[in-house]
Amino acid sequence: MEMISRFRDSVIVKMVILGLMMLILFIPLLMVEGVIQERLNRRNTAVSEVQEKWGREQSLTGPVLVVPFKETYLDDKNVAKVRIRNSFFLPDSIHVSSNLTTEKRYRGMFEIVLYKTDLDIKGSFSMTDFSEQKIGMNDYQWKDAYLVIGIPDTRGIAKEVALQWGGKSYAFRPGPKDNTLFTSGIHAPLADLTQFIGKKTSFTMKLVVRGSDSLHFIPIGKESVVKVKSSWPDPSFSGNFLPTSHKINSEGFEANWDISFFGRNFPQFWKQGNTNIDRYFNDSRFGFKLFVSVDQYQKSIRAIKYAMLFIFLTFLAVFLMEILSHINIHPIQYLLVGFAMSFFYLLLLAISEHSSFLFAYLVASVSVIALITWYSKVILKTMARGTISGFSVLVLYVYLYILLVNQDYSLLIGSIGLFLVLFAVMFITRSVDWSRMGWSNDKKS
Repeated sequence: MEMISRFRDSVIVKMVILGLMMLILFIPLLMVEGVIQERLNRRNTAVSEVQEKWGREQSLTGPVLVVPFKETYLDDKNVAKVRIRNSFFLPDSIHVSSNLTTEKRYRGMFEIVLYKTDLDIKGSFSMTDFSEQKIGMNDYQWKDAYLVIGIPDTRGIAKEVALQWGGKSYAFRPGPKDNTLFTSGIHAPLADLTQFIGKKTSFTMKLVVRGSDSLHFIPIGKESVVKVKSSWPDPSFSGNFLPTSHKINSEGFEANWDISFFGRNFPQFWKQGNTNIDRYFNDSRFGFKLFVSVDQYQKSIRAIKYAMLFIFLTFLAVFLMEILSHINIHPIQYLLVGFAMSFFYLLLLAISEHSSFLFAYLVASVSVIALITWYSKVILKTMARGTISGFSVLVLYVYLYILLVNQDYSLLIGSIGLFLVLFAVMFITRSVDWSRMGWSNDKKS
């Protein structure tokens, strides 16, 4: 019996049992993390459903001038045959002005931000140099030429698009005509281009596009100038080029790009099959995303990553008071404290879906701190010890919030905080004789 009593009162045994309790607490924490991920997936599904009906992220590529030509080739039997292929010409200059307005839609409790942009596009083509194409002038099919614009989600084209080319009006038609260059877009058949050979031809068009999440452009001109103005206050510039100038405030943002063709990796004109142009287009795109905060999910996921550390530190604080006060606390009581701290993350998620993250954090943390303070008062026998336990949990939650809102400095803050905790533990237990430490019946109070 004496051996069993010593085993039960051993500090080492207690620490091993507490370690097992922490492993048990992995189960509810994993369940809470699964709930957070499920809610985030549900939010993303709701956003996707609304975007599907309005218009997804858009990336404007063009206009590109497509001129078919006759090509003679030898077949498998070494017989000369003729086929029609396409040659592509990019504009000398292109200027795009975008006036973008946003609106919010809701699917249940989830907020979705959509946009509509009025695009004024103008530029010019110089049809003066055909030597590099190595195509005979008589082989070009000038009457079949057309202008094409690549648009990923054509459901977002809100109005009919008209083209002014060389002083004449042309109407765009649905589809890219063929999938030689784009799989989705619009095209405008042009009249006989023979009259424009050797000349610089200007064009203008207006395009109204609906979309969501982001808007990007491709620098297809020798000079590509894009100006965007919007009332959205939180843009996130993305792509291969940053704006040459921008202004962001609470009323919206303005951004300007001025890009030379030297900054891209595709030519000014090419023949069909000569280059993997799609990949080069994607590598050269630039633009912005409409940043929409989903902090309640992102911060909840980040917060739960610290859960085991914070449960350990709470257990450590209670354990130190236990050994210093010679009070024997049952492992089940530790487990209940751990469950209370695990429930914090579920409260945080549930409340943050209907309010700000700060308010949710305050309500969840105050609730858990009050519960642990009350319970600690009972198991630690005095109000003073319970208050100290509750205060240590309060410090942890303040510390956690600082980590969450200072993402760039989280490693530095976390390292300093853990060092201070280690110092505090070493200082408090500096006089403890661990070899004689135990909970014999005569020391319990």
